[in-house]
Amino acid sequence: ISVLRTGGTNLREALKKGDIKDRPDLEEMLMMRTLRDMNLSKLVADDVGLFRSLLKDLFPKQKDPAVKEWPELENKMKDSCDEKGLVYH
Repeated sequence: ISVLRTGGTNLREALKKGDIKDRPDLEEMLMMRTLRDMNLSKLVADDVGLFRSLLKDLFPKQKDPAVKEWPELENKMKDSCDEKGLVYH
């Protein structure tokens, strides 16, 4: 259910921004990205390739969607790591 909620949220955000070139393709891309983003971090490294292959089988027309970036948050995380003497990767 959380994947569907997140996918719905992502679709509403895209529609507010006016990213409606081809709605079925947009929905498919957003669902693929949501599935990828919500599951990759839970997998062991050996399973990542298999998971990506499954996504390509489920969404054959879709290229890998761009990873969503959060530059402001990432910069704050880097600064916090520096302050605490941690290594950011």
